[in-house]
Order: sequence, then C-alpha cells, then structure tokens
Amino acid sequence: MRPRRHSPTIALALALLVALLHLAGCESREPAGTSDAGTVTLDTLSADADAAHPADADAGADSAAPLAWGPCDLTKWSGTYPAPGPGVTIECTTVAVPLDHAAPEDGRRVSLMVARQLAAQPTSPRRALFFLAGGPGGSSVETSGTIPLYVAKLAETFDLYYIDQRGTGESGFLGCQSSQNAPRDESEWRACAAEHDAARLVFYGTDSAARDIELVRARLGYAQISLRGGSYGTRLALEYMRLYPARVRAAVLDGVLAADTDILSESIGTFDRGMKLLVDDCRASSSCSALCPDLAADVAKVRADLAANPALIKIGTQQALLGDSDFMSIVQNALYRAALRFRLPRAVCTRARGDGRALDQLLSLLLGQTVSGTVDPAPLADKRGVRRLAGVALEHLARLPLARVPLAPLSPRGPVAVAPGLQQTIFCREWMPLGPGVDALAALQSKQTYGSLGESLLPRVRACDSWSVGQAPAALGKAVVSDVPTLLLSGALDLQTYPEWGDQAAKTLSHAKHVVIPHATHSTISVPCAAQLMTSFLVAGSVQGLDTSCVGAISAPAW
Repeated sequence: MRPRRHSPTIALALALLVALLHLAGCESREPAGTSDAGTVTLDTLSADADAAHPADADAGADSAAPLAWGPCDLTKWSGTYPAPGPGVTIECTTVAVPLDHAAPEDGRRVSLMVARQLAAQPTSPRRALFFLAGGPGGSSVETSGTIPLYVAKLAETFDLYYIDQRGTGESGFLGCQSSQNAPRDESEWRACAAEHDAARLVFYGTDSAARDIELVRARLGYAQISLRGGSYGTRLALEYMRLYPARVRAAVLDGVLAADTDILSESIGTFDRGMKLLVDDCRASSSCSALCPDLAADVAKVRADLAANPALIKIGTQQALLGDSDFMSIVQNALYRAALRFRLPRAVCTRARGDGRALDQLLSLLLGQTVSGTVDPAPLADKRGVRRLAGVALEHLARLPLARVPLAPLSPRGPVAVAPGLQQTIFCREWMPLGPGVDALAALQSKQTYGSLGESLLPRVRACDSWSVGQAPAALGKAVVSDVPTLLLSGALDLQTYPEWGDQAAKTLSHAKHVVIPHATHSTISVPCAAQLMTSFLVAGSVQGLDTSCVGAISAPAW
C-alpha cells in the first residue's frame, strides 16, 4: 500500500505539478504472431478472458499463448493524469519478464503492466508505437488517457502501447513507505533504501528496462516498433535503440536526455539559467521592459518584503502564509511552464509596486483554486498559528485538472507521479558515475544566485552509499550510435532537458533531425506544431522531406 502524504514544503508540492507537465474505439483483439512477411496476425480473445488482467501465467514472456486483455483498473492509478475520455478504449494486461535477463532460468520474474489502444484503421502490416514515460519512475500506462489527446491522427493507424517500466506504476512500484513516498532529506533517503533488497535493485536499471521492452515486443508479435520517449523516456528509448536497432522503425525523442549527459552537474543551475533567460527575454521585448525595467531587482524586492512580512493569503476558503521561500518556489516552478512563464514579469513587478492582483492570478492558475491576498500589510503578529503555503499547496495540486476530462480516482498511493525508489536506484547507479562527486556538486550549488536543485539533489547523492546498487556498466554512459530514423524535439525554454542535450545526442545519430520549438518548455507534445511534426515523421518513418515550416509560425505568448 502506498499512503497519501501532504508535502511539508511547497518546493516538493510544486515539483509534483512539474512532474504532471515530469490519449477511439478498439476491438478486443491481440497481435499474437508474425508471419514470414512480417505482418502481425490477430488472435481473438476468448469470451471468458479475465477482465482483471491477471499476471501472465507463463513466466518466460516468450509464450505464444494469447495475453488476457481487459479493462484497466483505474482505482490503482495515482490520479495525476486524466482518465481515458469518451470514445477512447484502453485495455490492460500483464507480461512477466525475467528479473535478471542474464539468468532467466532462475525463475525470478517481474510482472509488467501494459496498456494498449488498437488502431481504428490499422495498416498492413500493423504498426505499433510504444510510449516511454519520464521520471525516471513515471507510469506510462497512466498517460494513456492523455497522449491520444495530442496525437489523435496516430491512433487511427498505429496500435498505441504503454508499458509501466519495472519499478513504476503497477509494475512493482518501488516506493518509500517510511516517508510516505516523499523523502526530503538524507536520512529519509537512507530509510527508504532499508526498505528494499539491494541485490534485487541492481536489476532495475535502464538497461534492464530496455530488455523488457524487447520481450514485450516479441510477445506482441511486431517485427518492428516505433518509439516516443519523453524526458527520461528518451534515455530509455536510446538504450533500446542501442541494443535492438533492427527492431526500431523510427523514434521520437521529446525533451532529450543523452546517454552521456552529466545530468547532476547540469541540473544544479536550472533556476539561474531560467531566470537569466527570462530577464534577457523581458529586456529584449519592448512591452515587457516597459512593464519591468529591472525584473531581477523586483524579484529581490518582493522576496525581501515577504521575508520581513509573509502575506496572509486565501486559497479557496483556506488561509495560508506566503513567505519568501514560497515565493521563490512559485517563481521557479512558473519558469517550467510557458503559459505561466510569460505571466511572471507582470506578477512580480506589479507586486513589487504594491499591486498583488497579477500574482494572485498566477498562483490561482498554478494551484487550480482562486487565490487572493498576496499583498498584505497586516503585521506578522496577527498571523500567528496560520499554516504556511507549503502545508496546503499539495491538497490543491493533487486534484488539479489537466484537461477537460475526468481524473482517474486516487489510488492508495495518493498523488504520487513518480516511484521514488526506482528513481533513486537509477540516480545512484547510472547518474552518479557520470557526475563529479558530492564536493564538486556542493561547490556548484554555492555559486547559484537564486537557489539550486542541489538543495534536494545533494542529500540524495550523500545517501547513495546506503542503496548499494553499485555502478552501471560503463557502456551505459556512452553516447548511443545509431542509424535509426530519429526526430529529436526540444523546447527552447526547457529547464529540465536542455536543447543542447538534443544536439549532443544527435551527433551520433546518423539519420536524425533535431527541431527546437520556440517558446516551449519541457515536453513539446502539447504544442500543436510539435505534435504535427511527430505525427508526420512517424507516418513516413523518415526525417527526409519533413516539413518544419510550422516552427517559424509559432508566435511568442503575450507578456
């Protein structure tokens, strides 16, 4: 059981929102075999197929027996993504794979949750598109209600598949029970490590997950598959491309994490990077610079004002105190979302002059509830006993609607979008060896002006010795060399996977095209032009002749 928890800091609460930002009818048939010509045949499910999608009875994951597809159990979903909407039929099953791919004969197995939406008008041979989630630790299956909203045309001719990576979602979620799935400091990360068997965790890396994908592909019977990875999902897609190049028809990497990126060092400075981009963009705009002649100074002024006298605000009907650290977390998280980023200068600079209405509106959008009172002259003594904003933010973020379709009901684990145990395993096993070590990371953190992810990263780095997962094979940290047709997409304002990382990965991909989407932040699939490019590329299976003219037509949001 994964209990729900209210985070004690707004930084953690708002990180959940970033993670959210970290879809038709179909017949009850399953691709079960491939002919000599590479076409996928369909076996009709028997009338008594178990609708609860029981664990795959055959442990080898290479059985020719049909899988038992049935309705997905939404009560087990976290509720952080919309449920499939009307007309979208998503089915689920499980596939058992070896825990240790080097020793499948030892009998130890991992059960993977797999969801599908079969094509409305399938091609011959059938085409499959696998969606790989970010995190690491995010559930791909839970995005099956969201993805088709953006790529409806692909759902017409592609069978869409979503695999919960081992250790995520309903594929053996690796949580942190002792901290209710939200470790905050070094001691809580160490306590989480004690909940898990390190000898088993070593099999929960990106390399094992890539081999899982291959077994699922083989079990489903497709000669080749296409891939769409988002954020960390791009790293998993690259690894599958490295290991099984002949099995990949085409790949879309959206928000690219190159295999050889030192993500820990690079991520320390995200807040400073985001603020520099914002200040420079505002200065270059006549409308923004007229409103905010000195945005950096106004950020400092509001921060100082709230440090001296936190504002008593209302979120819906609840009261909360907005302090300086809360304000800076709001600024940082707004930088991650284009729709909020372009509102930030007005919200900050008018608040610095005593008008809090724009900041109220920004917070309302961020929390999904009406917020008021970010300008509050009442003395601090009158606010004793009121909870800090940190204490109530998660309660509103937990049910924030991301689209005009129903949210899935909350599972017992609550609004937990990412499996912390799986993420920390990859963090320690794969990312730490690429980094400079804790002392160098601490030195980088000390140089930041606005704050740093190091405040949350360094406790995790120090706790890695408790996880005892060793280091991944050196080859895992090498650039992926491949001739698979690949479209790389980056948001020009992405602070989680920088556009330069896309350039870095593309250097060793001989049939690749990297497109940077103007004014976009992390994961560009929600940008119509990017979704159009992805659709055109996957239908064609080649970057040759890809029309990217829509990119030049994207206009900047108004300040």
